[in-house]
This record gives sequence, structure tokens and C-alpha cells, in this order.
Amino acid sequence: MNKTEYSIEKGQLIILELLTGRTMRCDFDVAVSEVLPIPEDDCLVLLDPDAMKKLTFENLLKVRRDGSVEWKAALPQSHDTFVSMEACGDRIEANTWSGYRVEIDLSSGQIKSVRFVK
Repeated sequence: MNKTEYSIEKGQLIILELLTGRTMRCDFDVAVSEVLPIPEDDCLVLLDPDAMKKLTFENLLKVRRDGSVEWKAALPQSHDTFVSMEACGDRIEANTWSGYRVEIDLSSGQIKSVRFVK
């Protein structure tokens, strides 16, 4: 059973500890667009891909239940950003702006597999 609940409010990640009722707000440099709970009571956070004007924006993060960032997911190439993510059974896959579908290793944020889908 999960001990933590995640949500988004006004672009911030909201972390609710269900046992204590304690709520924490995590503010990143840009707005959170998606949150996905994962095993071990952590979550994946996708920062708004349109919020930064940098050519390369590593915007997929693994966030611990204390609000700290464990890793930023690797992109398959420079000049790219993640635009969506989803749980596919026991795997996490994310799409990039350049048309890649990437399977992410949850323990490290590194790429397990990549394929061009556009």
C-alpha cells in the first residue's frame, strides 16, 4: 500500500504523507505538467516542456517522497525534451519532441531502449 499521494496544484508538485497527513509543496524552476507514482513510494515528474527555451531540456525527474530529486532522465540526443510519459506494465516509457520513444531505467534514469516512432 502506498504511503504517499502525489498531485499537481498551480504548477507545483504536492506530496501528501497519508500516515501523518503532512503536506509538502515542491517548487521547481518551471511548472510541473505530469506526475506519475512509481514503486517504492516515489514519483516521476514531467516539467512543462514548453517552459524552457533551451535546446536541450532534461525535464523528466525521479522525485523521492521527501521532495528531493534522485535523477534527471537521459535524453536520446541533444536538442530534445520529453513531452509525455506513461507506465507500460512494469516499464516506464517517455516520448520526446524529436519523435523518440524511450524506456527509462527507474533506478538510474538512464535509457534502457530507444526507438524512433515519428
